[in-house]
Amino acid sequence: MSTIGWIIVGVVLLALVGFLVRFFTNPYFVGRVLRFVFHLHYQVTLDGLERVMNAPSFLIMPNHPAYIDPVILFSELYSRGRKVSPMTDEKFFRNPAYRQVLSLGDAVVVPDMMKNRSAEAVNQASHLVQIAVDALTQGRSLVFYPSGHVTLDGAESIGNRRMAYETMCAINASPEDSPLRRVRVFLLRTRGLETSRWSKSRRKLVNEQGRVRTDVLPWPVQCPKWYQRRKVVMHFEDMTETLCQWAAANDKRAFNQLLENWYNVG
Repeated sequence: MSTIGWIIVGVVLLALVGFLVRFFTNPYFVGRVLRFVFHLHYQVTLDGLERVMNAPSFLIMPNHPAYIDPVILFSELYSRGRKVSPMTDEKFFRNPAYRQVLSLGDAVVVPDMMKNRSAEAVNQASHLVQIAVDALTQGRSLVFYPSGHVTLDGAESIGNRRMAYETMCAINASPEDSPLRRVRVFLLRTRGLETSRWSKSRRKLVNEQGRVRTDVLPWPVQCPKWYQRRKVVMHFEDMTETLCQWAAANDKRAFNQLLENWYNVG
């Protein structure tokens, strides 16, 4: 190979090494890369994100239609230079690639109770609300999912889970001069991923007319539309005062029902 050829190879290798170093050390660069990749397949509309970006610290509580929506959310935030910490199941930390990316995002680890029922895991799970409150008090911005799981049928179901309710109760109970009072709480409703290949939807494959519903078939069986960008709408709404009122006036089940109603509207 000629000298020019070796120079070209060297430049390409240096560029590749530089890319890998930035990818595994800079969360904002990771966000920009992932956002570019996702936008090749998804046409993402962000409604109300500007209020999130302007909040000094915030808590986002989204619905969970598919496995991919958290990654899309974080790519949108980090690509815009906004740091946010996810509360993430520890099972994802067993994968080295996921662990590296989540560590860059300063993730808060949630015990995987399906695998680990040790006394330490049970104790940590029982203190998740306090962990979230402490992080918010320190000025960190968080994301956690009130349902704790991907929906099975496209409708959000929170049931008897306590994270959202008890976190809002803690904000209500905090002193007026507490940093918690400055946290803005956003609900996020994502539409468009309910029947994607990343979802667990169990909707019927036959519609009311007895015809096969191609929209719920796996990709690329959704022919001839498999090549089209899927439309995804992420609607952010500042619900801080409303959620505080709901928590003050209702018990956990009634509060969760109000959340479900908000997520499932439309």
